[in-house]
Amino acid sequence: MLPLRGLGAFLLILWTFLALPAFGVDRLSLIGWGLVAATLFVCAARPAIVERARTALLAIPPRTFLVAAAVVAALVSYLLVSGPMRDRPISIDATVYLLQARALSHGHLGMPIPEPRQLFGGRFLFEGPDGHLYGVFPPGFPLFLAPFVALGAPLLVGPVLAAALVFAQGLLGRAVEGRVGFATRFAILLSLPSFARAVETADLLSHAFVAVLGTVAIALAIEARTRPTTARLLLLGAAVGWALIARLLDGVVIAVLVAVVLRGRVLLPILTILPFLTFLAFAQKAATGSFTVPTQTLYFARSDFPATCHRLGFGVDVGCAVEHGDERNAFGPDGYTATDALRIVRERASALGGDLFGFAPVALLAFARAVRRGERRDVLLASAVVAFTLAYGLFYYGNAPIFGARHLFPVAALFWLLAARAVEEPLHPRLLGLPLAVLVAAAFAATPRWLWSGRQVYGAAGARVDVRSVIEKNQLQRGLIVTDDELSWIAAFDPYRDGPERIVVRFDRSGLKDLRRAHPGLPVHNVLEGDVLQTAQLPVPPPGLLLELERAWPSFVRPSGVGTRVVNTKGCCKVESSGERALFVFAAKPGDSFAIPFTTPRAEKLSLRVDGLVAPDYGTWSISVDGRALPPWEGYAADVAARKGEAVTVDLAAGLHTLTFRCTGKRAESRGYLGAFDALVGTP
Repeated sequence: MLPLRGLGAFLLILWTFLALPAFGVDRLSLIGWGLVAATLFVCAARPAIVERARTALLAIPPRTFLVAAAVVAALVSYLLVSGPMRDRPISIDATVYLLQARALSHGHLGMPIPEPRQLFGGRFLFEGPDGHLYGVFPPGFPLFLAPFVALGAPLLVGPVLAAALVFAQGLLGRAVEGRVGFATRFAILLSLPSFARAVETADLLSHAFVAVLGTVAIALAIEARTRPTTARLLLLGAAVGWALIARLLDGVVIAVLVAVVLRGRVLLPILTILPFLTFLAFAQKAATGSFTVPTQTLYFARSDFPATCHRLGFGVDVGCAVEHGDERNAFGPDGYTATDALRIVRERASALGGDLFGFAPVALLAFARAVRRGERRDVLLASAVVAFTLAYGLFYYGNAPIFGARHLFPVAALFWLLAARAVEEPLHPRLLGLPLAVLVAAAFAATPRWLWSGRQVYGAAGARVDVRSVIEKNQLQRGLIVTDDELSWIAAFDPYRDGPERIVVRFDRSGLKDLRRAHPGLPVHNVLEGDVLQTAQLPVPPPGLLLELERAWPSFVRPSGVGTRVVNTKGCCKVESSGERALFVFAAKPGDSFAIPFTTPRAEKLSLRVDGLVAPDYGTWSISVDGRALPPWEGYAADVAARKGEAVTVDLAAGLHTLTFRCTGKRAESRGYLGAFDALVGTP
C-alpha cells in the first residue's frame, strides 16, 4: 500500500505542476471558493442536510438512476444541437466526418468526384488513387455515424453518445466500487453541468465516442482481472479495436492501459481487435494506396509543409506551416522540442479541469484518495489520466477555444469518478458537506462557461447553411447548387445520392465557368445565409478553359519539396486576380515542383496561358501540360503586381490532364524562389 500511496502522491504533484496555470486567483475563482466555504459551513451546522441528500441519492434503484441520468444527458446534448448549433455541425472536423459517414452509408469509403473535378476539393479532403474523394480522418467514428446518416438523422449521434457515456460511467463505477454506489452516482451528477460533455457529443466529434469506448474498455479490463469471462474479454477487445481505428493515438494509449490491467490475458481481446485493424488497413489502402499509410499522413504531405509536419514526436519538421502556422512559429528555429511539448501539455491540463468540473481546483481532488488510501484501482485510474495527458505531448496542436482540451476528453469519466471517490469519505466530520460543496461550485462555475461558449457555438452555426434541407424543402431535382461556405458544402456533398443532374458545389468567385460549360443545361441555385434560395438560368460561358489553380488546393495539388496554400490577393497584396485568390508557393528551391491534375469537358484547340503574381522575391518556373512545355514563368518584379503569361496554342483532348510547375532558379535581383499562380486560361 505504501508504494501505491507514494505513486499517488507523485501523480498529485505532477498534475498540480501541469495544471498550475488554472489555479490563479480571479473573481470567478474567489466566488467558487466562497461557495465551497459557505456550503461546508451550512452542512457542518446542519449535517442532516447531507445525510438526507446522500440517502435520497442512494435510494434510487441503480438502473433507474442510470436511465434518468442518461435521459438528462441526452436532453442537454439535444438542446445544444437544436439551440445554439441550429441543427447543423459547426466545425470542419464534424463536416468531414459527416462526408466520410455518407460515403460509408452508401457502402463506399470515398465519394465519386463530378467533372470537372478540380472544383470539388476542400480542406481535410484529398483525391485517392481511384479518383474518389476521401476524408482525412480514420474510419472508426464515421463507421459509427453511418447508420444515423442513412436514417437521415446524423445529429442524433450527439444525444446517443451523451446517454452512452452515462452508461459507460456506470459500468466503470461498478467495476471500481463493485456496485453503482455513491461515488458512481455523484460522478455522473458532477459531469452533467459540463459544457465540454455537451459540445463534444453534439458536434459529431470523435473524442466523446472514444471516451465511451475507452471507459468501457478500462471498466471491462478491471472486471476481467477477477472474472475473465470469454464474453467480457471479446467485448473488451472490440472496444479497444474500435477506439484504435477512431483515434489512433488514443487507441494505442487505451490498449497499453488495458494490457497492463489484464496482465497477459490479451489473446481473446486480440481476436476482436484484428477485424477492426483489418478494416482500417483496407480503408487506408483505398484512400492512400497503401495498407500502412494513414490518411492524415498523405493529406498533410500534400497540403502542408514540411511533408512530415503532422507526425507524432519531436523535431524541426514537426508542426504544419499552413494548418497550424501560429503553433509552428511558436516553436522557434529548433522545432518542436520537449519544452514545447511541456508547454502544450500544461495548456491542455489547465483547460481540462475547467472543462470537466467548471471550477478547476476540483480536479486536484481526483488524486486525493490515491494518496490517502493507496488503493490499487484509484492509483490505476489516476495513472491512466496522467499517462494519457503526457502521451498527447507527442502531438503538437493545442486547444480550440470552443472545445477546450478536447484531446484529453477520453479520460473524462475516469476523472469524474476519481473526484467523486475522493469526496465520498472526507478527512474530517466538518467536511461531510464536501460533495455538496463541490457540486454547487461546479454548477456555478459552469454557468459562465455555458454562456460564453454557447455564444461562440451560436456564432459559428450562423456561418453555416443547411444545403440538404434547402434541397428537400424546395424539391430541387436538378441544377448546380452553390454555397459560399466550405463547411456547409462538405456537409452536403453526396454525389451518390444526387447523381449527374444535381451537383452541390462551393462558389469559387469566378462564376464556376468550367462547371457551367460542362453542364450547360443546368440552372444555378445559390443557397445564401439563412437558408435563402436564389435560382437563376445563367447563359453558358463562351468556349474555353478557366482553371482556378487555388481550387486544386489542398485536395489535388501534388507538391514535391514545396509548400502551397491559398492567398487572398486583395488582402495580402492589393492585387486583382481571377476569383480574388491565387495559389501561393513557398519554401521552394531549384528543382522543386508541384503538379495539378485537371479535367476538361470537351476537346478544344485553345490558346493556353498561366496568369499569376510577380514580386521582388519570386523565382523562375517552367510550366508544362501533359509534358508539353508552355512559355516559362518569370516571377520577379520590383513591385507586387498581377501578370498575364505568354500564350501558346495547344490541342487539348477531353478528359484528364496534368499541369506541372518546376522551379528553375531566379533572376539575380530576386530575393527568393517563391511563386503565386492564379489561373490556367484557355481561349479558342
